[in-house]
Amino acid sequence: MKTKTATAIHIVAALASGLTSAINLNEWVRVGLLRRTSGYPFGGEGPVPYYYKTAELYSLVNGLFGVIFLSLTVLVLWAIFNKREKIGRLASWCILATIITMFINGEIAP
Repeated sequence: MKTKTATAIHIVAALASGLTSAINLNEWVRVGLLRRTSGYPFGGEGPVPYYYKTAELYSLVNGLFGVIFLSLTVLVLWAIFNKREKIGRLASWCILATIITMFINGEIAP
């Protein structure tokens, strides 16, 4: 793959991963640390994923995905700046796989 194209793909992957990390870590802070739970349907009622059973479980799932995405963002940015195309490609594929995993995880109902 041409270097400019690969770099562009890695940058898009880093942006997607960074944004997803920020969203997940924000939810972890809001629910897990600050205990702001009003407006969340905890208790597993209705069509919600399994991790809405408790605020603690919701916080844990978001915290884990946030840390995973943050780690992958750092890895792909490191690969871009150090011109390590193979590592960047691997990190980009891992980002895509983790996004798919997160969506599948969200479809698991109680």
